[in-house]
Amino acid sequence: MVLQFETDRVTLNFMPEIGIQENKYTIKVYAKNPSVNQNKILVYTSDPMYLKPDKNAYFLDIDYWYYTRVAKYINDSESSLPTCIDFYFSICIGEEENSIPNPYRVHFIKYLPELLEIAGYKQAKKAHSTWFFLPSEDNVEIADPRTNHVDFTKLLETSLVFKNLYRKHCEKVITQISRSNRNEIKKCLVNQVQKVIDIYQDDKTYDFGSLETTIVDTEDHVLVPLFDTFHFYNASLQEHLTYGFDDDMDGLLLTDCSLRSIAFGKIIKEETHLQIRIERLGFYIKDQYAFNEEQGNLPLSHCEVIDKEKVVFNRTPVIKEESFKIIPTNYFSYRKDHELGGDFNWYSTVHFEDVSIKLIL
Repeated sequence: MVLQFETDRVTLNFMPEIGIQENKYTIKVYAKNPSVNQNKILVYTSDPMYLKPDKNAYFLDIDYWYYTRVAKYINDSESSLPTCIDFYFSICIGEEENSIPNPYRVHFIKYLPELLEIAGYKQAKKAHSTWFFLPSEDNVEIADPRTNHVDFTKLLETSLVFKNLYRKHCEKVITQISRSNRNEIKKCLVNQVQKVIDIYQDDKTYDFGSLETTIVDTEDHVLVPLFDTFHFYNASLQEHLTYGFDDDMDGLLLTDCSLRSIAFGKIIKEETHLQIRIERLGFYIKDQYAFNEEQGNLPLSHCEVIDKEKVVFNRTPVIKEESFKIIPTNYFSYRKDHELGGDFNWYSTVHFEDVSIKLIL
């Protein structure tokens, strides 16, 4: 049995044997780290409860705070806290202890979206949660991409690193397409506009640019939102970012991050030429939420749950034996046990810059 994402409650239902003389029972909870050679350890004994002659029900909430306290209690080494725990339950009536045969397996990563929000990374919570609901696939190309997955403008407000990267990118794009010479960015823009010209050959004036989020299948058999087919420039940001949950990027996990540009405006057919009026530029992030098995043991972050209201994510642990080491292998283990957890492509919202640029073809 496994404890599902966004479910903390374990429910034990049982009926006593007919004719039993005892009128009270207790519940014992044991725990062990399945990744090491360890005997199960008693971590909790309930207060005595009255025994009903028919159906009895016992509830235990294993939230992130309960899990953390148990992890610290059973950790018998100087290594990081266990990121997977098997919980065993016994029903004690009188002198007799009856063990429930199958343990509940709990993966610490199921709590990460909630913990990221407590740590102040609200956008990271949303970005992280989606993975847990998708079928257990590691092929991002077969899942519909998520649009508006991260708020681009909010990221500009919360991340100085991203703001600086964006400003450099934005200035480069505007400068290049404004120049009279034929540079690579300008050439790519013209090629995208030409596709629209070919469609509306008989019209004298028409708009170009799209924000349509309908998912389409490209010639390369990749699922993308329609607006992404209109982008004219793609710049990778990955070399500027930190592997794992990036504190400088509002706690987001960015694995193949690129910044893309699209243009909006009008095409006007004159007698001797075409005039392209660019009125707005749109910028957005495209990335994957995916895990690489080759990097299975590289830390994405170290999470320290200090109390119920304070959680800290660090690139290196402050106190190793007080922190959970989050690695890609945790996600593969969760996927195997739950048959859920799917990789996917995602897109941010589109951020706009008003411009006034004219090109003559």
